[in-house]
Amino acid sequence: MFRISLTIEAGLQRAFSGLARTTAARPLLLSLSTMVVLVALGFGVFNVEVETDVLKLWVDDSTSLVNDMEFYEDNYATSRTDSFLLTAKPGKSLLSKKAFDELSDLQAWINALEYSHPGFARPIRLENLCYKVVDAEENYAPCFQISPLDCFKEGVLSVVGGPNNTQYTELYDPRLSYNDPSFNFAANFSRKYMKSSCNPWYNVGVPYRLIFGGTSFEPDGTMSGLRAMRTVMATFDESRLAKVGMRYTDWLPGGSADAPTDVLLCSAGPTLEDCSCTHKFSIVEAVKYTCKPADVEQTEQCCQQFMKPVQEHPCAGYLFNRDPDVNTIGTFVLKRCGLPPVKPFKARCSKHADGETYPTPFTFPVLNSTQCGAISAGIGACVAGIGGNYPQAVDCCVNLEKFSQGGCVCSNCDATCGMMVDQAKSLCGGYQIENKSSCPAPPAPVYTNTTEACAAKYVTFLTQIGKYNAGKELSAGIAMCATAVALDVTDKCHCLGAATGVSVTMLASINGACAAKGGTTYAGLAACAAPSPTEACAAKHVTFLTQIGKYNAGKELSAGIAMCATAVALDVTDKCHCLGAATGVNVTMLASINGACAAKGGTTYAGLAECVAPSSLTATCTPLFADYGPKCTAAAAARVTGVDVVSTATACCAAAVPFGSSNCSCASPPLGTMDSFYQVATGCAALGVTVPVPACVTAQIQTCGVNAAEMSTKCTAAVAAPTDLVAGAACCTAAQPVGAANCPCMLPDNVDNTLKLTFGTIATRCNGVGVAALAVNIPSCVATLMPSPVPATPTTPAPTQLYQIPRDSNVAVTEVQALAIIKGWEKAWLDAIPAKAATYTHIDVAYIAGRSLEDTIKEASQGAYALIAVGYVLVVSYIALFFMFSSTNGACGVNGSAPGVASGVAAALVIMLATLSALGISGLLVSAGVLFTALTLQVVPFLALGLGINDYFVMANYVAAAVAAAAEGDTATDVLIRAMKLAGGSITLSSVTNLAAFLLGAITPIPAIRNFSIQVAMTVICNYAVALLVYPSLLYFDIKRHLAGGRDCFVLPIKTQQPAEERSPSSISSAGGLARVVLSSLPLRMLVLAAYAGFFAFCASGISRVKLGLDLQDVVPDDDYLHAYATRTINNYGTYGVYVVTEGVAFESTMEEQRALEHAFASTVPSVDVLEQSVNYARYYTENTEGMYSSGLVCSSELDLYRDKWKEDLDLCGVNLGGVDPNGYRNCAKTCLAHKIQSYAGAANSNSKRCVFAAMKNNSTQYTCKCPYRAIVKPANFTAGFPTFLRSGIRGSVSNALLTLAPGSATTIGSSRSLYYVNDVFDVEAKVAHIKAAREVIAKSALVKDKGANVFAFDYSLYALNEQYVNIEETTMFALGMSLIAAFFCMLVFILHPGTCLIVTALIALVEVELYGLIAWSGLKLNAVVMVNLIMSMGIAVEFLSHIARAFMLARGTRSERAAHAVNTLGLATVNGTLTTFLGILPIAFSYYTYFVNYFFLQYVLILAVCLLQGVVVLPVVLSLVGPDAVDLAGYMEEEEEKRISTGGKSPVAKVVGTAI
Repeated sequence: MFRISLTIEAGLQRAFSGLARTTAARPLLLSLSTMVVLVALGFGVFNVEVETDVLKLWVDDSTSLVNDMEFYEDNYATSRTDSFLLTAKPGKSLLSKKAFDELSDLQAWINALEYSHPGFARPIRLENLCYKVVDAEENYAPCFQISPLDCFKEGVLSVVGGPNNTQYTELYDPRLSYNDPSFNFAANFSRKYMKSSCNPWYNVGVPYRLIFGGTSFEPDGTMSGLRAMRTVMATFDESRLAKVGMRYTDWLPGGSADAPTDVLLCSAGPTLEDCSCTHKFSIVEAVKYTCKPADVEQTEQCCQQFMKPVQEHPCAGYLFNRDPDVNTIGTFVLKRCGLPPVKPFKARCSKHADGETYPTPFTFPVLNSTQCGAISAGIGACVAGIGGNYPQAVDCCVNLEKFSQGGCVCSNCDATCGMMVDQAKSLCGGYQIENKSSCPAPPAPVYTNTTEACAAKYVTFLTQIGKYNAGKELSAGIAMCATAVALDVTDKCHCLGAATGVSVTMLASINGACAAKGGTTYAGLAACAAPSPTEACAAKHVTFLTQIGKYNAGKELSAGIAMCATAVALDVTDKCHCLGAATGVNVTMLASINGACAAKGGTTYAGLAECVAPSSLTATCTPLFADYGPKCTAAAAARVTGVDVVSTATACCAAAVPFGSSNCSCASPPLGTMDSFYQVATGCAALGVTVPVPACVTAQIQTCGVNAAEMSTKCTAAVAAPTDLVAGAACCTAAQPVGAANCPCMLPDNVDNTLKLTFGTIATRCNGVGVAALAVNIPSCVATLMPSPVPATPTTPAPTQLYQIPRDSNVAVTEVQALAIIKGWEKAWLDAIPAKAATYTHIDVAYIAGRSLEDTIKEASQGAYALIAVGYVLVVSYIALFFMFSSTNGACGVNGSAPGVASGVAAALVIMLATLSALGISGLLVSAGVLFTALTLQVVPFLALGLGINDYFVMANYVAAAVAAAAEGDTATDVLIRAMKLAGGSITLSSVTNLAAFLLGAITPIPAIRNFSIQVAMTVICNYAVALLVYPSLLYFDIKRHLAGGRDCFVLPIKTQQPAEERSPSSISSAGGLARVVLSSLPLRMLVLAAYAGFFAFCASGISRVKLGLDLQDVVPDDDYLHAYATRTINNYGTYGVYVVTEGVAFESTMEEQRALEHAFASTVPSVDVLEQSVNYARYYTENTEGMYSSGLVCSSELDLYRDKWKEDLDLCGVNLGGVDPNGYRNCAKTCLAHKIQSYAGAANSNSKRCVFAAMKNNSTQYTCKCPYRAIVKPANFTAGFPTFLRSGIRGSVSNALLTLAPGSATTIGSSRSLYYVNDVFDVEAKVAHIKAAREVIAKSALVKDKGANVFAFDYSLYALNEQYVNIEETTMFALGMSLIAAFFCMLVFILHPGTCLIVTALIALVEVELYGLIAWSGLKLNAVVMVNLIMSMGIAVEFLSHIARAFMLARGTRSERAAHAVNTLGLATVNGTLTTFLGILPIAFSYYTYFVNYFFLQYVLILAVCLLQGVVVLPVVLSLVGPDAVDLAGYMEEEEEKRISTGGKSPVAKVVGTAI
């Protein structure tokens, strides 16, 4: 190895000697031609175009992610995102109505902002270019916006067209306003509220974490803290906008108001022949009634006010057939509401004998009695099935369906059978079973006369009596009583004589039985003919006499009440005493019961009513009312004013006495109201004046008491169930007669007026519903007690809607125009928002637009030309000062010694050409994919300057030594050859190692960093070319000038030159200073190593603290608007929407595998929100298929069942809204049997794929039902209905956005994507853990392993920008290891000894450990930039250490002397290289972008400092202790030359010496 190294070294020295001779022979030609070539290459910069796309720059392109991203962008990327992020101003809270007022204003402002684009006629607003999740045919569908306002009614701001757009604004009406007096953020804004209410307009929820950041909650779930909230908007990207055009909607006059419509938007009374009205219906109508278009719990309002009327609507079947989306959603919402499915309008499928449905018609044969009897034997299973045996319940349902379809229910089913069918039908909800009530009525027999008909009916009646008496069965009793009623009440058969055979006694005898068994009150025989008034009064008087006798016998209250009620009827109601003696009414007896009635019945009976006609009563009372009315009105007014109270009251009472005595309150039409008269009578009684109260008033009071009791019962029930709308309606209905009769003013009340106030509260709430049918009258006596309503805050009245009819228009634009319009609109609001945000007092607004990152990168890509100029001035100034005052030029001041100032300055200027040339070469490589970035113009020029001047210092050092050692008579050529022989190897070593390091940096998968590495490598090459071809020429002229006695043109001679022999660098005796002192003292060397060990330990301790990442706030300047947005985002939001994309598989035959992967991804990948599940076409298409099957539009023979992992552990009974005890046997069995396709054992598709019905482990009376299989169309027809499905409503539109169709096909799926939400991944480590786990789950899925699908998870923010961190630690270690190996072999050639190479390599490895640990201590994070800087530091470390090591191996003397010599020879050059590099990059410290300051200036300062420490301090100490023996290169070359001359053989092995010569 020695021989090879020395041979290479000798060859290099001969080569560099030859180069020196060539340079000396043609210095101008060589240098000028080189510079011309550099200038020519520099023209390549005109081929440069700076890349500003953050994804093209910073996404790892070494993995499949780039292909994944390209696929995603080609198929799904159609939008650009804009966002506002709000935080509270000091002392304010986001959880306040004021903050939401300002948010509403901000959102209204951005929606209304208009931008005028050059050359475009119409103004541009967000609605004209916004992205729409549901991209419906009409332009006026709401724009995509995610906002805190979606939690409230104010979310309507996202609706295009504002109040004109009634189709969508009404969707927000059911939502609560945050300004509603009943809403309080502290009490009501909870997790539950957000889950149910914080939804976009289409009512499909998003995680609250996506909207609200930095949240904290109380134990009860209410939000107690909120640090940030954001609004997200989106526009189409340029490609999509060019396809759809600029969208406009003009609102035209709508004319008269539309006629009222029902829930399906049809006018009253549609028929099946005219259901075209439903074409206007959209499933979003259901959202107005709080229905949620998902298989989730539904509200009572949704079920009762919307779904029930829909289910009963005659056009529902037509609508469900026409619209698959309505069918799908409607079917499972009906199921959730516990309502039966909609009957199909025109079922496509027919059920066949095998239990399957087929698209071919089939008519079940009518079975005879024997066949029905055979089937009926299986009905016995129903008893056990209903009682608790689920397998028997299945058999029951199957047999009953066959029994029903064979016509046996109507032909061969007795009462017992009919009762069984009725009970089982409600259990077998999924089966087609007809009960007896659906059977056609038998033809009625024809009778010649009524008597004959009654005789036949009476025979039936006798039979029914016998059947009832035999078994006392309920059904028999009901039939018996029904016939009795028909005989008596309906047909009055007992009035037709004996020919009918009807026994009056028999009819009367069953009264008790009917009342007890049938619920029918049968009170005896109906009268055969209507009696005359006289006859009626006579009969009623007989009853009255009987009641008197009964009362007198026992003095019972009930008998007294009955007696008094009859007395009132005889007197007041019928005025029987006015009809004469024929009635038998005893007037004296009527009058005699006055006291008894008053005492026992609560009835005030004041004597006989006048026998006058109502018209006569009115004539009598009208003049009395003219006196009574005004006086009592004046008395009421006096009570209010307190003036003349007594006198007016006295006058009122005096007028009321004759008015009451004359029964004027009973007049018709009425004179005044009964309640007002009763209040007057009550008031007069308090003054000692008795005002007679007519019986009609007393009767009304009794009626009021009954009605008030009914109201109390109904309203108490309503209060106990506040969400039960039916109970509330019943309360209001019961309150209506109480209010209509002004009952609260007549019924007794306490001093607190509890009755009146209670009624007032009930009436107010009923009236507040806004339904006219439930309105309740509030009497004046109640109204005066009710608190006055709080006056509403004056508001600007809403503008009258003048336009109602939308007219859509689209303006075509090219893709170039579209991009310009989008960017112009974004710039317009970016320019305007600072002033807008400044007006807010509660919220701070941070923001980002789709163009923001691109703008920032573009701005950063502008070259920092002023800083570049400063860097060059600093370096040139340092060179001039150094060569003026350097000791190599003769202490202080120079007399023209070489190298001088002029050549150094010229070298610095030539480096500018080398840098230009390097950038030009990089520009020529653009076609090869080398991109110019912000790093190119902000960093490369500074590094090129710092690294390039190092070579000059090394060469100048050797030239100075050669000049000092020059003998008399030596020419400039001799001196240059001597210097180049040694300098060439050192420069080559540093250039090769730097080039290797930078090219190794190009292995990074991040394009921006790879391009940067290549561009810096180009500068190394160009600098090396300058070092070999230009620097020697400059130095040759300088040496020639010096030898000729000329002076440097930049300095004045001050001191004569020191004798050459006194400055020989080859003599160890001349070396002195600090290096010699330290390296000659073992204690000092041990102290240095100990201090270094401490420094190393400090650095290494930071390794475990190194974090991954490069956040946006680290990149943009602190005062840039993006910095505020980035900082608030990273501190408050860790939720991302992630898509799992699938392609390259047969979708029609892999539904089970698709759903299994979806479930595994959501349930096992860290941080995925499993509660939100996944939004994808497979879920929606499955639900659509099941809905179509339920409607008879898809047949069971066309279906397959697949196992859905989402349903495996889902207890359908536990989530069913079946009322009380949903897990009880009957309710749970009913739920399970409703999934007929999985419960019917006879179905071909269901032999093994059935629901699992089982008792709970911990409770044998409670059951669970799990139906894990789902129906999907068989592969052959899988996508036959796709075109219709994808055009149908929300789910079709969403599915359309979640898949692509194969080229040229409308039915074949090309790819699909599933949306998941990933929560709380704030740091890069958590993001990487998620990415790795996601890919592992995907790779292990059956869809990938068994079916060969290409599946990948993707999101720009979470996946694309964090891909670099997935393997960055391993990649960094690998790259550093490869760099170390390459450095070892490079150094082995030039350092000439493997032992020294190993020492240097070990110290370089320690450098990398130190630099890695310093990442954490300096506040940086490991990312692609840091990784490349670490790799590049390898080259700098080699340069700093290898020169010293090479000098050590070529020096003579002891280890300490050789080490000191090495430091004295090249230590200063190393320090100069460090200082010039530092000065070169120093301007970066003043960059506007802190990213460049931290990740380039700071890290390079650390690199320079650590490498300088290792090269100038640590390495010499280590070499002085364990360094190998020196290599006698000169002796080897002499021997080689002698050998070559004498024998022509190869050179012998190098002579190694161990002592000084």
